[in-house]
Amino acid sequence: MRSGARLEVEPEADNQREPLGFSEKVFGTCASHLCVEVFGTFYGLTSGRLITNRSVMSARRRSQRWERRAEARPGELVGAALKLFTERGFAATRLEDVAAEAEVSKGTVYLYFESKEQLFEAVVRETVSPNLDRAEAMLATFDGPTPELLRAFYGLARTVLDGPVSGVVKLILSEAGNFPRLAQLYADLVVRRGLGVLQGILRRGIARGEFRPLDPQTTAPLLVAPVVFLAAWKHSFGAHTDLKLDRDAILDAHVETVLRGLAANSGGPR
Repeated sequence: MRSGARLEVEPEADNQREPLGFSEKVFGTCASHLCVEVFGTFYGLTSGRLITNRSVMSARRRSQRWERRAEARPGELVGAALKLFTERGFAATRLEDVAAEAEVSKGTVYLYFESKEQLFEAVVRETVSPNLDRAEAMLATFDGPTPELLRAFYGLARTVLDGPVSGVVKLILSEAGNFPRLAQLYADLVVRRGLGVLQGILRRGIARGEFRPLDPQTTAPLLVAPVVFLAAWKHSFGAHTDLKLDRDAILDAHVETVLRGLAANSGGPR
């Protein structure tokens, strides 16, 4: 370099950008609504000034609603699956269909359920099993005559038939042949427990001298048969024909007929 020569500095290229500011980096990499709320709260980027306490509380409430929504998602997915399984069948229902019905992404479904079979198991456990829990508790704690206990059992059956859970009966009847694993799952989680409750009621009545001696194991399926029939009817023939069945009248007639057949005395139920 010659003495006295000036150092020339090349100008920046026209297409060279200024370094990104902090807020641009943040919002360029964090696209979620939650991140916008959090950084917006602390840096006041949306308004150019610090956020007030009122705005902070509003953001917290929105965050809490988001958390509650996340906690509720398994139940929402189970409800959506129950609806679609009943309407379309197990085979015709895809996990993306369940996601769309629950208004979530398909990826969200996989956060909670690894497969459609696991989702079906959740449907059974979350919608059917609680009714069996109530029936078992009723058998364990009921303090009145056994004929009244049996009437209370059919009262619970009416509640089940009123709701969407009854669709699971129609679903398993129609899909069991194609999905043996689902059939076995339903037998383990529902059928064995339901028959166990009815067998317990029969044994109780025999032990108290209210029912005549009989085989509870072979008699219990006779007691539940009309409930299965009415559930299947509701979601098949009943939904597509003009032939109407009076569910309550059928169950009332069934209960009285059964009690007369079970009675230890010839005069009928006590």
